[in-house]
Amino acid sequence: MLCLHYHNHHTKTLTADQLSECLQQKEGALWVDITGIDEAEIAVLRDVFKFHPLAIEDVTNQRQRPKGEEYDDYIFLIVNTVIVENGDLNFHEVDIFVSENYMVTVHKAAETVIDFVRMRLEPERHKLTYSTSTLLHALLDAVIDSYLPLLENIEHETDKIETMLIEAPNAQLVTQLLSLKRNLNEIWWVVWPYQNIISILMSSAFVFQDEKSQYYLRDVSDHLRRITDLIHITRETVPSLINLYMSAISNRVNIAVNRLTIITIGIGVLAVVSGFYGMNFEHTWPPFDAVWGVPAVIIIMLSIASVLYMALRERKLTS
Repeated sequence: MLCLHYHNHHTKTLTADQLSECLQQKEGALWVDITGIDEAEIAVLRDVFKFHPLAIEDVTNQRQRPKGEEYDDYIFLIVNTVIVENGDLNFHEVDIFVSENYMVTVHKAAETVIDFVRMRLEPERHKLTYSTSTLLHALLDAVIDSYLPLLENIEHETDKIETMLIEAPNAQLVTQLLSLKRNLNEIWWVVWPYQNIISILMSSAFVFQDEKSQYYLRDVSDHLRRITDLIHITRETVPSLINLYMSAISNRVNIAVNRLTIITIGIGVLAVVSGFYGMNFEHTWPPFDAVWGVPAVIIIMLSIASVLYMALRERKLTS
């Protein structure tokens, strides 16, 4: 557990014993970051901060989608960070308690996003007045922005697959598209509830309560809108690429069928000509005993095949 008190462009590290005294102060902002969930940390949430048992139960669950709940003097938020491992998306829950003068974050394991926000809030990097709205904005902004590189990578992959589908469609590309579609659905399932979190924060009396701090909330909302728009566009692109693949395969099948039809017609016509000479006629033309007879028949058969090919080509059945 790491306890940091931000005040007057300075950061002070506190011990667990100093939390109760610090909570009585109205100046600055306290950030308590808890990594791992055991009885000692739960006791701090229950006895020091006096959070509601249902909120503490949600913290111990660690398998929930983003959501927001407003209590008497604090707001409880659940957000999800995302990382890619072996091509699969792994979402990690981060629980946030925020009030007028403190923010408590709880997560099961170390989070890169938390470390990034802590570094971002260092006094030499951050020159604004510290408040819980500042802390919460930095955290929400980092969590939501973490989805952007992932979505841009998915968008790049769809563009790459589109080019490959046009040049050389194959079933492996469809498998990749279905995997991208599954990832997009998982991301959407997580990102959509952030709309409800924004609505709760807009109506809250604890955070973003003045016009100046509302700027931070509008910034988060703008980033969220960009993320949702990108998800919408990419989700619409993936099914269209699958349809493109099906059209390309259907076109290739039609070309193959046309070519086979031409070959079948040609063989059939030639079989009629050659079969004619297999009948038991005593007299035919060219005569059986003529030296030039066989070459003449071959020339006739080739001529018929050429005329047939040209006729079908004019009707565009050979492409």
